[in-house]
Amino acid sequence: QVPVVLDLHHHWVRSQGEYLRPDDPRIATVIGSWRGVRPVAHISVSREDLLPDWPADSLPDYAALAARGLTTKDLRAHSQRMWNHAVNRLVADHLTWADFEVEAKAKNLAVDDLEQDALRSGAVAAATGGLP
Repeated sequence: QVPVVLDLHHHWVRSQGEYLRPDDPRIATVIGSWRGVRPVAHISVSREDLLPDWPADSLPDYAALAARGLTTKDLRAHSQRMWNHAVNRLVADHLTWADFEVEAKAKNLAVDDLEQDALRSGAVAAATGGLP
């Protein structure tokens, strides 16, 4: 059996806007597929140049973006950085069960964006038991 690698961004695109929460029952299936090893998941966010006026503190709304004429292909493309604080906080909540690989063009800066938002949310301390 091959472990399932959940990609939150591509799930959002494929489902046309569903954000998976850490308590979603499907997460247990992902965890179980790793057979006792801490899972790895992927995250990215749609390109910032396609969403220049989207509030960084609000989760992107697939239906609203599609209504603006953005296609699935447009929304699937990875951003330079993890510019959306709401997405970063969602990922931080998922740190209780998985480690995340960031898919972004400026990967090192994107990881820093995610880490800073996770630290501000307090999720890193909760996920690691207070370890840095």
